[in-house]
This record gives sequence, structure tokens and C-alpha cells, in this order.
Amino acid sequence: MILQLIRTRSGEDYNHHAEAVKYFAKKKRLQIEGEIKQDLSANPKYISLNNEVAKKLNAKDILVIPEISALGPSFSTVIDVITKLLKKNVEILSAKEPLILHPRMLNSQTFLDALVISKTIEQFIVTQRAGRGLLKRKNSGIPLGRPKGRKSRITKLSGKEEIIREYLEDGIGYSGIGRRLDVDRLTVKSFIKLKKIKARKK
Repeated sequence: MILQLIRTRSGEDYNHHAEAVKYFAKKKRLQIEGEIKQDLSANPKYISLNNEVAKKLNAKDILVIPEISALGPSFSTVIDVITKLLKKNVEILSAKEPLILHPRMLNSQTFLDALVISKTIEQFIVTQRAGRGLLKRKNSGIPLGRPKGRKSRITKLSGKEEIIREYLEDGIGYSGIGRRLDVDRLTVKSFIKLKKIKARKK
């Protein structure tokens, strides 16, 4: 059975996420057969929510989520639920990221272990480098913070260039893309212009 997981704080959130999953399922020719809907405002505890999801899924089910962050607010929470679902032989697909998590991955438990370790190390390294860099700049008399008018290289749409290209190829406008990716249409427009994203010629 193929089910979709929608977690929301409002009706508007639900529509955005459901639309993204619906579009993804259509592209992948998947027939959504059921839905697990959870209200985060009523129960913000992801551990209990994830346990509830795991109980509702059976071996060989496929769970379609709008994005990986739907599984939890932290990396450790996400890894925890992924492990539980893969152990139950449940496949996980993400609508907004090029992500497919298959139970076969658990044949090498080191896959998830490596993710946890690498993420922890990465966080330590980033924190240490940032601290040393800021201290060095401060001691050199360089003003801290981003200069006025300069845009960050990493945005909410970073890494989603290919998905945006597919939307453009399907004739979806800035507003439609924005609804699917939870950003304003002007953000989509400026990102497409900045990254020079164009639909491929068919």
C-alpha cells in the first residue's frame, strides 16, 4: 500500500504539502491509497507522532512524504524514524528532494551509522570553524555580519534546481512552484533568475 504522510499546523499547510505529494505521485505514476494526517499544533511531540506512523505501516508499504523535515525537527529524530520504518520493510520517498530510502539499505546498518557520525562531526567542524573565523575577523577589526545588500549563497531553494526545472517544463508558474516548495513566488522568480534555470527543450 502507498500512503502519504501530511503533518500540518494549519489548513493552508495541509494544502501545500498535499499538492506537492500529489504532483510527485503523478510524476512517478504512483497511486496514493491512504493518508496519515497529523496535526502538529495538537501534538508537537515528534517521537509519539513517529511511533504512531510506524504502527500504521506494514511491511512492503511505501510512505510518501512532502520533505525529509516532515519526519522531525532534528537530524537525530529523522534518523530514528527512518531506521524504524526501514526495519519494518517500509520504503520512504520524498516529494521535494531526490530521496529514496529503501529497506535494502539496512543490509548495511553502517549506512545509517555513517550518516549519524558524519552529521555529528560535520556540526562540530562547522561550529569550530565558524567560531575561529569570527574571532579572527573580530581581532582584525573586520565588521561581523553580512554586508548590506549582499545575498546569501545558500537559500531555502538551494539544491532544488532540478525539481524547479521539472516544474517549469510542466508549465507550472512561479506561484505554483512557490506553493509546492513553501516559498513566496518572488523568491522563486529571483532564484530562477540567479541560477539561470530554464526548461529543457523537448
